[in-house]
Amino acid sequence: MGYVWSGTDELLQRPVAVKELRLSPGIPEEEAAELRERALREARSMAVLSHPNAVMLYDVARDGEQPFVVMELVRAQSLSSVLNKHGALNPHQLAVLVDSVAAALQAAHQVGIVHRDVKPGNVLLGRHGQVKLADFGISRNAAESTLTRTGVLVGTPAYLAPEIAMGRSLGPSADLWSLGATLFAAAEGRLPYDTSGDPLITVSSIVHGPVPQHRQSGPIGEVISGLMIKDPERRMPLLEVRRRLQDLARDAGEAPFDALLDATEPAPRTPTHPGTSSQTPPTAPVNAPKSRNGRRAAVVAGGLAVLLAGAAGVAGFYAGVAERPSGAPGVAPLEPTSGQVPSTSAYRMIEAESFQTESGGVATDKEGQVRFIGPIDNGDGVLFRGIDFGPEPATQVSARLRTWADDGVRAKIEVRLGGPKGKIVGKINVSSAVDGQEWKEVPFDLLEPVSGRRDVYLSFASDGGGNFLDLDWFKFFRR
Repeated sequence: MGYVWSGTDELLQRPVAVKELRLSPGIPEEEAAELRERALREARSMAVLSHPNAVMLYDVARDGEQPFVVMELVRAQSLSSVLNKHGALNPHQLAVLVDSVAAALQAAHQVGIVHRDVKPGNVLLGRHGQVKLADFGISRNAAESTLTRTGVLVGTPAYLAPEIAMGRSLGPSADLWSLGATLFAAAEGRLPYDTSGDPLITVSSIVHGPVPQHRQSGPIGEVISGLMIKDPERRMPLLEVRRRLQDLARDAGEAPFDALLDATEPAPRTPTHPGTSSQTPPTAPVNAPKSRNGRRAAVVAGGLAVLLAGAAGVAGFYAGVAERPSGAPGVAPLEPTSGQVPSTSAYRMIEAESFQTESGGVATDKEGQVRFIGPIDNGDGVLFRGIDFGPEPATQVSARLRTWADDGVRAKIEVRLGGPKGKIVGKINVSSAVDGQEWKEVPFDLLEPVSGRRDVYLSFASDGGGNFLDLDWFKFFRR
């Protein structure tokens, strides 16, 4: 485990969370030094992960031999505390929750990170549908070494994947089981496995007992059953999880969790849901830890047992797999990996809001039950990777959008294959197709049929310059 302090980055003048990595007592110093160094190495490797549904790692620091990790400060409430206070969530809340966590795991797995400890205590819920997955493996790394060397079980057994409980090699599929177990707890209002007794009995039940039975139907029940499969190779891929939940998530509204959260900004608190630690952290250290580049994170408040809400996270709906073009910084393209669907059907609705633009990030806004990207500027572009058109070619595209381009200003969307300089296969004159600022579904014919598996690039242009468009989704059709 470890203790988390609220602090301030004195150089950038931003609030941060500072986590002190704590090892189990009694570990020989040589072994402790090895574990500390390993934790720091893995923390540095996590710096490549940047996703709106993941708590961001900012820096790694030392105070003598004691390692600290500096992270985004999130002011929200853990799912564990919400479940403890309110009980099970409704299907729409569950869909937004799981879609968001699955999106964070997709990004992590793409860059080789396995979370290792997905559970309600590490899922943070904020206002306006914000969901953040915290603690990407830092504390679990040291705990796993302790288990390997001393045979002592450290952590919350109720959410462990069977392969972890059996001591087998760890892969991304372990996160799928833990996500399913977390969904089970949030949907049923109870843990998938009893933890009131000896945790080793819980581990034995996970390994040798049957998979817990749930009472859910529809997409929620399908996802729980698809994730909580003992064979790692047979678990439902994250992309399929998100596809099955996208309709429920779309209808959740713009503030699915607000009624469950405290009326005022939540104070830092220790989670109390079963299976999470309620240990009281010590007082804040007097001296701030020095970072590896000489900066100091000044601790200004008492300890936190969970990381609580920063920048607003957005629960997007991936149907295509997208990247930010031309090597711009950000999350690496979510290429299909083991445990993910190898391609995306072009004939399902492809949501736009999770994707990035060529000129940088676009603001993601919400209006009622609509989530979209916007405002989109002149020159922006979005690349959707691995769209599978299959053997029957697509001949038409439909897009849901709105614009505020001035009269006389020419604005258009071009559909290209492969990238920004690829062949143009479709065009829409936005100014003439959309009248006023109301949302409108606009169909238009492709210049030629498209089949096979292709990357699709949307480019946006306006001779008036500036921002002119919001985009909700698009979809291909066969005649």
